[in-house]
Amino acid sequence: MSVRAFGRALPLLILSSAGGAAAAPPGGTVGGDDNAVSYEPAPSVRRDGFAMAMSSSFGLSHATGFENTVASISDPDNRQSTGFELGNNFTLWLGGALRDWLSVGLGFSSTATLTGNPIAANPSFILHVEGFPLFYRGGTWQDLGIALEGGLGVGYLLDPDRGNDQKPLADGGSMSSLGVSVFYEPLRFWHFSAGPSLSYLHSFSQSMNTDHVLLGFRLSLYGVVPKPEEREARAAGGASLF
Repeated sequence: MSVRAFGRALPLLILSSAGGAAAAPPGGTVGGDDNAVSYEPAPSVRRDGFAMAMSSSFGLSHATGFENTVASISDPDNRQSTGFELGNNFTLWLGGALRDWLSVGLGFSSTATLTGNPIAANPSFILHVEGFPLFYRGGTWQDLGIALEGGLGVGYLLDPDRGNDQKPLADGGSMSSLGVSVFYEPLRFWHFSAGPSLSYLHSFSQSMNTDHVLLGFRLSLYGVVPKPEEREARAAGGASLF
């Protein structure tokens, strides 16, 4: 074949190769339309569908704040603090398990100090995201997770001796909240999973800051939990995590 003939044939060879690649893309199939590629995720082996969880925890808490005015925030003499006190948190969220190793949801979190004077109160609405990064290793690793959450709420420092009808000693206004948790849920019954959790929560605004390190217990509910024989069959089929 001459160089000129090869040059004319080369574009046809490239187009032919591209057409063959489009006909059988990795991880998908092509229907009647050459541009339509369908992909179906592997079936779940541990959790799927609707998901929700609630947790209750206790630990060490600390909060500082000012009255939510420019003059008070600028004056260190108006600073109020709980010191390091016993605190607790309750969190509830509802959402879905998108994969065995990923769940998301929206919920509510309330944190407070239980002792000392003043006491702190810090409720928030949150976006919750959790993953199981070692799920691929199987066994008990499938129940070890990490959760991240962020949201918006309010915060106050109150005098416990004055009752409910009082002006706060400090007012956080609109507060941003961030949290990270490590949890383990090996206890299973029906669609529930349960186990311990360790959390760090931080809320902040211009006039107030709170920090909490908490150890607690978590209870989860999953809408779809494959039965043991289904899990074995799916694992034997070489199901992909993605």
